Amino acid sequence: MAEPMIARLTAFTLVLVSLSSLAAAQSEGEPVRDEEARRLFQAGELAFDDARYDEALDLFQRSYRLSGRPALLFNIGQAADRIRRDEVALEAFERYLELRPDAPNRRQVEVRVEALQRTVAERRAAAANAEQRERRPLDLSAPTSEEPRAEAPRRRTWVWAVVGAVVAVAAVGLVVGLTYGRTQDPLPGDVGPGGVVFALR
Repeated sequence: MAEPMIARLTAFTLVLVSLSSLAAAQSEGEPVRDEEARRLFQAGELAFDDARYDEALDLFQRSYRLSGRPALLFNIGQAADRIRRDEVALEAFERYLELRPDAPNRRQVEVRVEALQRTVAERRAAAANAEQRERRPLDLSAPTSEEPRAEAPRRRTWVWAVVGAVVAVAAVGLVVGLTYGRTQDPLPGDVGPGGVVFALR
């Protein structure tokens, strides 16, 4: 937690030093755009501190376009990194290291660059795989997931046919049994209607 804060403070200090040199240069005849770059940087710093990273990114980029100060690239990378604009962050950090080979926070930035390179490479590989799958022609000879589903209704039909046959046999047996019981004379000791025992004839 302390290292990112130190790195951020270092970068902001670098930018402030760069921008203070702009003020000196301006008094020697530099265009007014340097003052605008300083104003944009300060607004970007406030936005970053308030966690308005989209706005900070825009302000830092505009300041960099006006001033071309390499220290601003670190801030661009930081803001882009916070909102997962990984490619923008990676490009800014790499350019920062290229233009500031003696940067005091070089090791921390290099570690972040390595992580971003892996993330960007994985994302590009996933996108390429997805695009390749979309372009691949449909293989009609391969079994589809629909085939097992087509077999399931046939199995259900067979089960219902067996259940229906069992129910029909039971119903016929019941009807035959009831009919047989009515036409036959009761046996001695049979219980008749009302619970009366039939007498012997």
